[in-house]
Amino acid sequence: MPTEVPRFDTVWEITLASDSVRTDEFLPEEMRPDPRGFAIDSFTFERSVRLDQVCELCTCFDGPIPELELVDTDWRLQLPSGLVSAEILEGRARLVLRNRLGFDLLDNGAGNRGVLRVELVDIGFNGGVRAVQEVRDPFPSDSELEIEFDLAGIELSSNLVARIGGTTPGSSCTDLSLDPSDGLDAFIGIEEVVTAGARVVLSDADVQIDPERVELPGFIADRLRPGEAELLAGVRIRSSLPAAVELNLSVASDPEALQTSEAALRTPIELSPGSADEPTLFDREYLIDLETVEGADELHFGSENRIAGNRVVTLFGTEQVRWEIVVQATVPTR
Repeated sequence: MPTEVPRFDTVWEITLASDSVRTDEFLPEEMRPDPRGFAIDSFTFERSVRLDQVCELCTCFDGPIPELELVDTDWRLQLPSGLVSAEILEGRARLVLRNRLGFDLLDNGAGNRGVLRVELVDIGFNGGVRAVQEVRDPFPSDSELEIEFDLAGIELSSNLVARIGGTTPGSSCTDLSLDPSDGLDAFIGIEEVVTAGARVVLSDADVQIDPERVELPGFIADRLRPGEAELLAGVRIRSSLPAAVELNLSVASDPEALQTSEAALRTPIELSPGSADEPTLFDREYLIDLETVEGADELHFGSENRIAGNRVVTLFGTEQVRWEIVVQATVPTR
C-alpha cells in the first residue's frame, strides 16, 4: 500500500534567447546587400594639395610664372571603414578638382596650354596604371574640373590611387603673388559600385549578443530546489560566418552576477569558421547550478564574445549566424 501521494517530475522548456545575425550586419555602413553581392551607392572624401607640393619653384615667383612641370602627386582612394578590398563588377570613381591657385593652371592667356594628367594607379604588387585621362582645356582660378573613371574589373583597395601630374604654361599676370597655402582641393568619390564579394575586417562588436531576461513561471520558480530539480541550458548555433568566434556564455538570477563567480553558469564556447556550403553546427547542454537560482523568479543571459584568429574575411552575402539558448527545467509536481 502507498504510504504517501506519488510524486512525478515534469519537464518545461523555455526559450531564454534567440536571434540571428546576417551578412549586412558585418558590412561597413556605406555598403548594402545587392542581388549580385554588395553595393556602395556613394562614398566621398576630400583631399588637398598645396602649391609647394606640386610646383617646387612656383612660390619663388612674384609675378609672371614660366612653364613648369607639376610634380606627380598620389591621392589614395579612401575606402569605407572596415572594407579591405572588393572586386568591382561595375561602378565609377569621380574626381572633382577645384583650382585655388589664383591663375589658370592650363591656359596662360597667350596661346600656351598645359596638360593635366590624371592616372588611376594600383600601387600594390603586380599593380600598374589602370586608366589615364588628360585635360588640356582652360582651368581658371576658382573653377572646378570633373573627371570620371570606369571601375569595372578593377580591385578596389587602399592600393588604388589617383596620380595627378603634368605641366602648366605658367601665368602672364604681372601682379600675381603666390602663397604656399594656394593649391588644389579635390573631392574624390566612388559611386554606384557593385561587387560580387568583399573582404572586410570583423570586430568583436559584430558578434556580440544582447543580454536577455526571462521570467520564470511560479510553478517552476517554486520548485527549483537543489537535489529535487534539474535545470539545463541548451545552446544551439548554426554559423556560416568564415571566422572563428569565442563565446563566453553566462546565466544568472541577478544581471550583476553575469560573468562572475556568482553566476549559475559560465562556459566558454569555441565556434569554428563556417561557410554557406558547410555551416558550423553547435548543439550542447550545460547544467545550471541550482544553488544560485533557488527561489529566483527570473533568469538573465549574457555573453562576451570576440573574433578569434584572423579578423579579415571574405563575404558573399549569404553569411548568417543563428543561435538559440533554451532552458529546460525538470521539476517535481509539488
